[in-house]
Amino acid sequence: MTKKVLFLASNYGVWGEELQAPWDACRRAGLATQLATYKGLTPLPLGVSVQAGFVDPVQNVVMTPAAVAERINKILDDGEWDAPKKIREVSMAEYDAIALIGGPGAGFDITGSKKVHDLVADAFRQGKVVAAICAAVATLGYVRHPDKPGSLVKGKRVAAHPRSWDFEFDLPYILARQTEQNNGSTMVTPGFILPVQYLLEDATGDPSLVSAVPDASRERPVVVWDKPILTAQSVESSAAFGAKLVEVLRG
Repeated sequence: MTKKVLFLASNYGVWGEELQAPWDACRRAGLATQLATYKGLTPLPLGVSVQAGFVDPVQNVVMTPAAVAERINKILDDGEWDAPKKIREVSMAEYDAIALIGGPGAGFDITGSKKVHDLVADAFRQGKVVAAICAAVATLGYVRHPDKPGSLVKGKRVAAHPRSWDFEFDLPYILARQTEQNNGSTMVTPGFILPVQYLLEDATGDPSLVSAVPDASRERPVVVWDKPILTAQSVESSAAFGAKLVEVLRG
């Protein structure tokens, strides 16, 4: 039987590759994929995440290779992400894994959403794979463990976006290809909404369990599998995250 992955992504600014890489990996492997968003609208990427050659202003490295930008734009051209379900309308009973996708917008409609928390708790309780990348990993620190006090990741190993990588300057949420109906937010925040590394250090109960590696790169990605939880650090680990998600579902 074909395994099914439920992808949850933000309507306020997903990071393009963090959805594209695991999405493509699952589909190449013959897994079924279903996308869900808060509004039931296409999860449009932040504009810079589909801008070929975009350089991260903190790390001073290219975060959007030309090939990645080209692939995401083709997905958008083809309408592959154009018919998501609404998050409030989905149930984990239909899926074998849930994947929470990052990007600055996740702080608005993923990390604090009770419906998302309920889906994640259901997946965990049912022994299904719970996966998250970048900003969306913070969600796991808020979800309560179904059987004992504390967060879902208490005592678990996880990856987290390093605090030293967090933006400190004004951050707008300008989406690629936004429309009047699907226009994200006009809000500007003073950097990222959540300090993911610190949040996960507290949620796990032991900072040594949190992998937040400032010198990570595409050649040295950071992906952590602590059954049934799969986490990845940030954009540079997107492809490795997708490959590992496929591996654990096949295995």
